[in-house]
Amino acid sequence: MSQRGETQLVLLWRDPEVGYVYWELVGEVRPREAWARLVRIHADERYEELERWRIEEALSGRFVRVDQGRERYRAELGVVGPDGSFDIHISSEVSEAPGRGPGQGAPRFVRVRLSERGLGWEPTEHAHPTLGRFLPGVGERPGSTTHGSEQTKRGDELHRGNA
Repeated sequence: MSQRGETQLVLLWRDPEVGYVYWELVGEVRPREAWARLVRIHADERYEELERWRIEEALSGRFVRVDQGRERYRAELGVVGPDGSFDIHISSEVSEAPGRGPGQGAPRFVRVRLSERGLGWEPTEHAHPTLGRFLPGVGERPGSTTHGSEQTKRGDELHRGNA
């Protein structure tokens, strides 16, 4: 990961249809010459350019739209040649846009609460349109690996009403 003061390009997701491309240019790429583009990377590793725009000095980012969640995307920064070719100077990491629903990767859901004691959770049931009902989660919960056991303990206490 680049540090501030180095040229960098980052692609972040707001939701399944909108991402945000952030750039910081230092030295080798001048803003007046720089272009950026968003590409979709297909399963066979070929890419499809979705959008191309000129970098403006006053801006450091731009929202981009995509039409498919759960696809892989990458932002690229470079210069455009006289023939329209795109010479890549730097690219973001490949990033998968989030899906529109929980899908197969969501076996359980938890309700999250913020209190004066901090962030806590409690198990909850959820009905998925095609997979049926998810029962309240048990066992390890997703979250910070540093505070995982504390989250489990707090969540169990909240669920039992002991918090």
